[in-house]
Order: sequence, then structure tokens, then C-alpha cells
Amino acid sequence: MINKQAKDLPTNLKELAQTDSFKHIEDKYTADMLKTKMDNDGIEYLSGDRKDALVWRWMDANGMEFTDDMVSEENNQTTKVIEVAQNVVIVKNTGAFNVLETATCTLLKAGNQTTIEISPRVSKDQVIRNIKQMNHIRGGKLEIIKQ
Repeated sequence: MINKQAKDLPTNLKELAQTDSFKHIEDKYTADMLKTKMDNDGIEYLSGDRKDALVWRWMDANGMEFTDDMVSEENNQTTKVIEVAQNVVIVKNTGAFNVLETATCTLLKAGNQTTIEISPRVSKDQVIRNIKQMNHIRGGKLEIIKQ
């Protein structure tokens, strides 16, 4: 929610932006994706906020710690490997262009392997079908490493 009364940014934002947890969120989401998440969660931000400010506001509102040892992105609690294995799809994009997986709004960066986290509102089958369809259109540039 855009608001002129949003919480003040910390004076040490540059230092916080160097932590692993901050970098993980910053790499995973675009500024538009963060704004959408914040709008859906009722988190206030300023219209002129840069991406680092949006990352901080989202992490702060979700009670996440700014640490160099990543535990869990969403709720900062240790998760079991079994649960994680059931809720992710790992995809490698061997193409020259980034591709957006539309069901989860995950950017599959060119030349990189990406872990897509399945949320409760999206089925794993839907994500896999999307990837297969994009793969057909893009000429076989997306490889599902793990389902």
C-alpha cells in the first residue's frame, strides 16, 4: 500500500543490504513483485522507494532477520528437507533470455538454475505444465532438474 506515513528506513540500510538474507530476497524478487506482495499483505511503502527499501520493508514486516546465515526465507524458521523437496521445482534456463514463470511470478534467469517455490495458491502440476509449454515455444531451452 503506497502511503506517505510508511515506516522510516534504518540508517544502516547499506550494511543490511550486504547480508545473505537480504541479498537472497533482492535476487529472487523484482521491485514490482515486491510491491505486489506488499499490497497483498497490507505493508506500507513509499512510491519513491528503491528496491533496497522495498526489500527492507518486506523483510521487516514479515519479522525476518538480517543475517548472513539463511534459514528460511518466508518465516525465518528451519524447515524440514522433506517439506522443501515437495514444494519446489528446480529449472535450468539454457537460453539467452530471461523467462517469467507466470503462475509463481518467478524469473528464470538466462544461463542460471532457479528454484521455484510452490505457494499454497499454485499447484506444482500447473508450474510444470507452464514450464513445458514455455519450453515448447522457446525451443527446448528450459530443463526441469527436479520436480
